[in-house]
Amino acid sequence: MASMTSPAGTSVHLVDDLRRCVERYTGAKAGIQDLVAGLTDAQFNERPQPNYWSVAECLDHLVVIGSQTVPKLRDGIRRAEEKGWRKPGPYRYGWVGNYFVKLTGPTDDARKRKFKAPKQYTPSSNHSISRIVKAFSGLQDELIETAVLANGVDLGRVKVPSPVTNLLKLSLGQWLTLLAGHQERHFLQAKDVRAAIEGGASPQS
Repeated sequence: MASMTSPAGTSVHLVDDLRRCVERYTGAKAGIQDLVAGLTDAQFNERPQPNYWSVAECLDHLVVIGSQTVPKLRDGIRRAEEKGWRKPGPYRYGWVGNYFVKLTGPTDDARKRKFKAPKQYTPSSNHSISRIVKAFSGLQDELIETAVLANGVDLGRVKVPSPVTNLLKLSLGQWLTLLAGHQERHFLQAKDVRAAIEGGASPQS
């Protein structure tokens, strides 16, 4: 376990699985400032090509997914607490969930695969930088708070359904890791888009 300061200002000893997630959420909250620094709202919403998302759409997509998933994660934590499903780790995670974590992550192999986002995850356009930064930063705070709430719960046992379909259920620990990796994936995409807008080249991802 490792110690961290919760959003409420109290010291919490997080299990390693959650500590790593919190570090990634914290990094994302800091990283968005660098990602949008110097952009105008027009550049923020510009698509380098018709079939590519803008920087704004990449980030709005993350806000949409996160805002739909966090309530389900917290419901899973509540159910685990009610059932007494507590364990300090290590945790056992199923191969299906591990596959999705890898599939949606920031690795080069994963980024080569193109997916059409489910309709309810499709981002909207014409955003101000300030609104998206505020929404995304607030989401990271919610994810950190969720990780703190999950501390001590059996992260491998409690299953949480996808916001898209109840047929897809991943463990709580897998969801928290997947969200961190998915954010990093789209940050890389947004950086490519920004470089294409500023340099006139086609994005690489």
